[in-house]
Amino acid sequence: LEATREAREVAAAAVPAMIGMFVTLFLFAMVAQPMATGAITRAVGTRYLNEEISVGKAYKAIASIFFKYLGTILLTGLVIGLGMMLCLVPGLIFATWFAFVSQVVVLEGIGGTKAMGRSRELVRGFGWRVFGYFLLTLALNILIGWILGLLGGLIAPLLSSGPLGITLVNQAFQQVVNLFVMPYFIIVMILLYYDLRVRKEAFDLELLSKSLAAPAGYSAAKPSPPPTT
Repeated sequence: LEATREAREVAAAAVPAMIGMFVTLFLFAMVAQPMATGAITRAVGTRYLNEEISVGKAYKAIASIFFKYLGTILLTGLVIGLGMMLCLVPGLIFATWFAFVSQVVVLEGIGGTKAMGRSRELVRGFGWRVFGYFLLTLALNILIGWILGLLGGLIAPLLSSGPLGITLVNQAFQQVVNLFVMPYFIIVMILLYYDLRVRKEAFDLELLSKSLAAPAGYSAAKPSPPPTT
């Protein structure tokens, strides 16, 4: 009876902690991570064009379009997830088509299915190139996740006791490390995004700079062909 009572007390104490962990992870996944990803995208995209940007300006820019950004990301993730359930191949195709949805929303101000269509147009003709980057990024993510899992498994028992405490420490450790790893993958995709825009739309850096400040749906005209003699 004594052991049963102690087990119930431990379980009762663990429930609030588990709820708190769930709420924290939910807020991180739905608010903090999208905000950070969008702000980094805006900052790197702006600096790529040699324009001034600050942390405050980057977060202010993403805050103004946060719900559009989050909704588009969730919609894209849903479509890719459904594709993954259909024998995997459609999911990989969708992931390739919509690889630049985040960049399109943040840097061009286009959201929803229009952002997905815009990404698809950018990828058209360069699908294998983008797919190669996608596979490389996926492989690196898996490798880094595996390494983080090993390190977390070694560090967590030193900082906490009990399965719940170890789980919380392990999750916190992985999220902190991800904050340092995530920008690398974002930068790679931004550079590829601009590379495709330059290749397909004949944009130079001046036109790209103007497009950042243009309203949603803006599309600069391609340069006129040289006069014939």
